[in-house]
Amino acid sequence: MTRKKKIKRIISYSLITILIFVIVSATLILYPQPLFAKKIEYKQFSVYSNEKIDDGIKPILDSAISLVERSELYDSTYKMDLFLAYNTFFNKLDDKVFHKGPSARAIDNNMIIKVKIDVDKILLIQHCTSPVNRVLST
Repeated sequence: MTRKKKIKRIISYSLITILIFVIVSATLILYPQPLFAKKIEYKQFSVYSNEKIDDGIKPILDSAISLVERSELYDSTYKMDLFLAYNTFFNKLDDKVFHKGPSARAIDNNMIIKVKIDVDKILLIQHCTSPVNRVLST
C-alpha cells in the first residue's frame, strides 16, 4: 500500500470516528431518557432522575400547570419531559457541549434542570462562588 493511500485511509477513519462521536453526542443531548434510571409520569409531565423522585414534586408540577393554563398558548395535549440532571453524566456532557451556563434550559419538549433541587422547600440550589437559592414556584 502506498503512503498516499495510508494517509487517505487514516483521514477517512478519523473523519468517520469524529462524525460518529458528534451524532452520538447530539442524540444523547436531544433524547437523554436512557441516561436516567428513575422516571415518574404525572399529568402532562415525565420526570427523569438518577435519584429517587420525591412525591413532593407533584404539587410543584400542579402549580406550573395552573400558571400555564392561563395562557392563550396552552395546549392540554403537550407533554413535557423534565430532567433533574444535577450531578449526572448528562450534566457533564451538556456542560462540555454548551459550557457551564444557566441553571436550566429547554430543547424541544425537554426541560433540563442542572442544579440541585429541594422539593420540600421548593428551592433550586445553585452552586457557585456565592450560593444562591431560588424559589421554584409561588
